[in-house]
Amino acid sequence: MYRLNYYINNKQALCAIQASKFLLCFVLLFFIFGCKEEFNKPIEAGQEVPGMVQNVHVIPTPGGADLVYDLPSDSHLSYVEALVEISDHEKLNFKSSSYRDTINITGLASTALQEVKLYSVSKSGVRSDPVIVHIEPLTPPYLRVFETMTLSSGLGGVDVRFENQSGSDLAFFLGTINDQGEFEELDSHYTKDIDGRILFWGYPPEEKRFGVYIRDRWNHYSDTSYADIKPVLEVMLDKKKFKGVMLINDTEQSNDYYNNAGNLWDGIWSGAFESPYSGNGNDWRHLSVYGTLDEPGTFTIDLGQVANISRIRMNHYYPFSQYAPKKYEVYGLVDYTESTLPIGMGAWHNWTLLSEVENVKPSDRGGDAGDDKTSWEAGDIITLNPPSQAIRYIRFKVKESWDGRENISLAEVSVFGQPIE
Repeated sequence: MYRLNYYINNKQALCAIQASKFLLCFVLLFFIFGCKEEFNKPIEAGQEVPGMVQNVHVIPTPGGADLVYDLPSDSHLSYVEALVEISDHEKLNFKSSSYRDTINITGLASTALQEVKLYSVSKSGVRSDPVIVHIEPLTPPYLRVFETMTLSSGLGGVDVRFENQSGSDLAFFLGTINDQGEFEELDSHYTKDIDGRILFWGYPPEEKRFGVYIRDRWNHYSDTSYADIKPVLEVMLDKKKFKGVMLINDTEQSNDYYNNAGNLWDGIWSGAFESPYSGNGNDWRHLSVYGTLDEPGTFTIDLGQVANISRIRMNHYYPFSQYAPKKYEVYGLVDYTESTLPIGMGAWHNWTLLSEVENVKPSDRGGDAGDDKTSWEAGDIITLNPPSQAIRYIRFKVKESWDGRENISLAEVSVFGQPIE
């Protein structure tokens, strides 16, 4: 009898709980759907037309203008809106709150005279009559950069130099003229470097007509700059000669099969962005070193040969996440070619900084998921300008990994240049 009563009492309690849940869900649904119409209504219900902005002052900017004005004395004003009609099918819309006296127009493609309509918009969504002004933007950043861009022969490819004083996010596209006389795209690179250099590499020392054009974050395209270029012969250093070196200030490493320094030059790395660790387990091989509160993650490689290095490729293990290096430095030990490296040479004053690198996720800079895939699968391309002096040892120090720490995890390191001995 006790068990029966217990079951009945608990069943009744369960029914009461379920009934309470049903009632709560009903009340929430009623509240959501019953109030939906209210949420979509303007803040105020009045139809008063707000006052217009006055005394508009135009300050041209690269690819746009700043419009400074006097706000109307209107308590119903919500924001000021600027409408730019680029064409019959394209309009740009900009807004500024009632607490600011400036609206910023950006992303225009040229310096052409452009009409802008300024509206005051009330809290009930009513627009004023437009105030019409005309702006003449300064040269947009992508065109200004294009004016400074030069193409020349580089180690293994085309050396592109430019100035990007505004630090704008830009994409550079390399192509060549194919046998049909058409432009054929070969490669792309994203950057916001001020004093920029891109080495598009991987091309044989054969003269071709190469071209480069630029795209900005608003999908504006420059013309194409062409040059007849014969790339300088560049070779990948023999990885069979590489070996790891542990010096003072280097980070302890694992000797696990899937996590050791030798995996960085075994010719195997994660090569598919969508499934980076496929390949029957082969692609799990990598090196991870972990920084501490006192020291960043650091490791050293003996190239086993002396060379002038022009380029280093770093293929990542993690795709823009976790221990993948986001900001790091590359060093070389210059004028030291002996095969045996004393551990004391790990003191940083002995090493020459070759490059400071920031790994960029293209979709954070105006690209898309396809650009992320292309960039990650290609790896970080570290171009040395000019090529290094004769060195045998290189060293990596992480400043920040994608998880915000000072760890570094890589799948492969490849070094290019001209061997000396």
